[in-house]
Amino acid sequence: MEQKIVTAHFGTVDGAEVSIFRIPNNTNDYIEVSDYGCTIKGIHIHGRDGQMHNVLCGYDTLEEYQTGRLDLGAVTGTLNGHPLPTAHRHWNVEEVGENHLFLSCRLPAESTPAGIACALGARVMWVNLNRIVIDLFATPEQDACISLTSALVLRLQESPSFAGYTLRTFCPEVLLGGQKVPVAQTSYGELAFVPLANRPQTFVFDKEEIKPMAELSHVEAALTVSAYSTMTAMQVSPQPDLNGVEVRPFLQDGLSLAAGQSFAGRIICGFDRLYTKEELEESALSPFAAFI
Repeated sequence: MEQKIVTAHFGTVDGAEVSIFRIPNNTNDYIEVSDYGCTIKGIHIHGRDGQMHNVLCGYDTLEEYQTGRLDLGAVTGTLNGHPLPTAHRHWNVEEVGENHLFLSCRLPAESTPAGIACALGARVMWVNLNRIVIDLFATPEQDACISLTSALVLRLQESPSFAGYTLRTFCPEVLLGGQKVPVAQTSYGELAFVPLANRPQTFVFDKEEIKPMAELSHVEAALTVSAYSTMTAMQVSPQPDLNGVEVRPFLQDGLSLAAGQSFAGRIICGFDRLYTKEELEESALSPFAAFI
């Protein structure tokens, strides 16, 4: 199946056209990315029923992204502890590849609360097996402490109840009451799936390399989401107003950079079908089992 990014008009900001980019993979699952805020607008995947489902919470119109209080799916961050105005800017599209976009944004000193100019970049990829890969880059023009991320609010099922969600972590520590606690001393020990708590859960893994950090699952939706990152912490929290669950990787203490030094981080979320015992047994008897 040919993979080709399709571009559509989304609106205008200060006379400049804002676009939506639809990036498909070889199973025709796709994501939608906007150059306004470098925003992931939709993640559309096939469900157990064979129908396409958008599992990402987002707004419908550009105006909602401009005025909404939530930076849904956008690149956000801080510079010396001050929020970066990245979510409400029109980013430049530098490259459109077969399965990825590269966008950039330069923040002049007068536009940042810290008064420091900063160059930002983001590569968003949608690859086979329903993996979204987000690479983030930042280079301040003066010494600064920076943190950059892209948080996704996921809605794996339509029910307003969070009862069906379970969560597990691959991180060695959990943040409880501001203190790091070994995961073995919590209910998350031995990679156990735990019912989603009604408050944010923060997991800590200090190694700045790509690694599995958390896995969110919903049996009724037959879907599991695996989150990987080079960041040092991952927060998973229910969002009742959105009927979704936010997955937010972040640098726990930020990263101190000298002028001209660069930050580079990677976030990966993989979306996988959960198969029932009956489905697995049936597929084992099928001559097409190797393709499942």
